[in-house]
Amino acid sequence: MKLILLGAPGAGKGTQAEIICKHCSIPAISTGNIIRAALKAQTEMGLRAKDYIEKGQLVPDEVVIGIIQDRLREDDCKDGFILDGFPRTVPQAEALDAMGIEIDRVIDLEVPDERIIERMSGRRVCAHCGASYHLLYKQPKTQGVCDNCGEQLVQRADDKAETVLERLNVYHAQTEPLISFYRAKGKLRVVEGQEEIADTTALTLKALEDGRMIVLKTTRELSLMKEACRISAGALRVAGEAVRPGISTWEIDRIAYEYIKRQGAEPNFLHLYGFPATACISVNDEIIHGIPSKQRILHEGDIVSIDLGAKIHGYNGDNAATFACGKISDEAQRLMDTTRESLYEAIKMAVPGGKIGDIGSTVQRYCEERGYGVVREYTGHGVGKELHEDPSVPNYGTAGRGVRLVPGMTIAIEPMINQGTAAIKQLSDGWTVKTKDGRLSAHFEHTVAITKQGPVILTV
Repeated sequence: MKLILLGAPGAGKGTQAEIICKHCSIPAISTGNIIRAALKAQTEMGLRAKDYIEKGQLVPDEVVIGIIQDRLREDDCKDGFILDGFPRTVPQAEALDAMGIEIDRVIDLEVPDERIIERMSGRRVCAHCGASYHLLYKQPKTQGVCDNCGEQLVQRADDKAETVLERLNVYHAQTEPLISFYRAKGKLRVVEGQEEIADTTALTLKALEDGRMIVLKTTRELSLMKEACRISAGALRVAGEAVRPGISTWEIDRIAYEYIKRQGAEPNFLHLYGFPATACISVNDEIIHGIPSKQRILHEGDIVSIDLGAKIHGYNGDNAATFACGKISDEAQRLMDTTRESLYEAIKMAVPGGKIGDIGSTVQRYCEERGYGVVREYTGHGVGKELHEDPSVPNYGTAGRGVRLVPGMTIAIEPMINQGTAAIKQLSDGWTVKTKDGRLSAHFEHTVAITKQGPVILTV
């Protein structure tokens, strides 16, 4: 398999390349390493690169491409390879095509800029022995002092926040266009970088195996999705109308199920990943994935989040809303209003040429400015033939960053907002997710199509 790893500096490409090359038994090829090897071997291209390096100049594309071409001709690359750090620009990618090299997959490691800056600017190294530490993730026993030799820890110039930000800006300007380049070729797979290296590796290997990617919908496919979304919206409406003191969440689920079946559709949550019901019904401090139960009786003052969808003609719809059970507190109403408003503010950002980060940053800013916590662990997603497709649509992030929005994309935008902190906990049933501090949570969601004319809400 011939692979390319994309991602901003600090996204973890080098680490993942080392792990995947062992898993797939193919070489990991880092641009920096092969240029150094070419210099040491004094190859023709290596000597040409040396002239530029000694003059303090950037090695031009034609030389870098030549060095890459020489490396890919070696015997160990016959069965595949992983490229880390090349191509960096669209012209370099076009040169790779011109070599006649057919790339199988391109993995884009998506990590928010703020997390990368935190990762890299928090690094500290021992000035004497070179041991590495981190202010958050790998702290020394004594602050600022190396555990091994007792010497002072320092921050390298490359790890200063302003330097990291400058490198990120270069990446976004020069390398990020490769995401659209390879998506157009059907090669791109997006992996959301996780805090734990093993978790990122698992997602990366899954992306290599299942071939998931962002699927753009035709006009005909959008018309089929509209029907699934119309039924989904109707089911959510009747479920919400059933919310009242004294009813069980099981009864609300039954009402939604029967509505969907009467429309000739199927409840797409039922048995998905083993979930046992038509709707996720989450009450008060439950954020998502609440399991309907005959024993769960609603009371005056509860707030009830209902998340459900329907599938028909091979396409899915997905939507959610939080409903008041009788008279609720002003604080609960304000949380619900803010969450709903943040959804519609975010939908305004779902325009061609925008970025996924525009959506998430809008939700985050709108809700955090009003004192609420934005859940990080669960996100929106693409919707289509599968209920959960690429891309992930976080409710936080940086404007102008992430996957580019193009006509034909269909995504579920779904703010999950906590009255208190963003911290969560999962119950022993393996499904229900609650706020860690026990305060209320609200959840609103629409399936939205990106069109040339702007965003279109499908779940109406």
